[in-house]
Amino acid sequence: MKKRPLSIIIISVLHIIQPLINILYLKITTEFSFQIVFHNLILMNNVKSIFDFWFLFPLGGIALFQMKKWSLPIFITVQLYSIITHLAYEKYTWPYLSEKPLVYSIMLLIINILLIAYIMLPDLRRIFFDKRTRWWETSTRYFINIPCKMTLISSGESFACQLINISITGMFIESSINLSEKTPLFVKFEYLDTNYSMNGQLIHIHSINFKRGLGIKFLYKNTDSDSKGKIKALIRKLKQIRPVV
Repeated sequence: MKKRPLSIIIISVLHIIQPLINILYLKITTEFSFQIVFHNLILMNNVKSIFDFWFLFPLGGIALFQMKKWSLPIFITVQLYSIITHLAYEKYTWPYLSEKPLVYSIMLLIINILLIAYIMLPDLRRIFFDKRTRWWETSTRYFINIPCKMTLISSGESFACQLINISITGMFIESSINLSEKTPLFVKFEYLDTNYSMNGQLIHIHSINFKRGLGIKFLYKNTDSDSKGKIKALIRKLKQIRPVV
C-alpha cells in the first residue's frame, strides 16, 4: 500500500493532537484536575490565545500531511510563530501559570527548530515542490517487461525500447536515450495479441531497479478515442496476473 513517509505521518499526527497533549501535560505537571484545566480553557476569551492553544499546531499538522507546495511555508510559519511566542513568554500567563515556560514548552521550542532543519533537507523538501516524487499520488503501476517502439514526434526518429511497467496514466520505458523533459513521443507495443499505440510526453528520467529509463505520461487527447479504453482493459488484465510496482 502506498503511503507517505512514516516520519511525516508521525509529525503530522503529533501536531494535530497537540492540544490534547498539552491538556494531559498540564494535568500531570500542575496537579490541576481536568475540571480546572478545562474550566480555564473555557474562560479563554482572547482570540489569539484560543488560536494558539487549539488551532496553531493542528493547522501545521494538516498542512504537513497534505505535502503540497503550500504546505511547507505554512508548516514553517507555524514553527516560527511558536518559537517567537515562547521567546516572548509573559510570566504567570495561562496555560503555564509559572515564571518561566514549563520544561515541556522548552522541549517543544527545541523540537520546532529541529523540525525546520529536518523539513529543509533537500530530499525531503523536494517532495513538497516536485509532484513526481510523491509516489502515493501516482496510479498503480504493473510490471510488464515487453519490447516496444518509441518514436520522436518532432523528428520521426524511432528507437527499440523495453516497456518495464505501465499504469492508466503512463509508463516507464528502459532506455539510454538522452531527451529533454516534455518531449512529445509516440509509443507502440503488442501484448496478448493486442496492438497498442499511445501519444505521450516525457515527464522525467530516472532509474528503477538499476534500469535507467523514461517516465512517460499518456496524452489521451492526442490519441484516438479507442486507446484509453484499450489501456483500461489492459490494466484490468495486468491487475490479475502481474505484480504491482
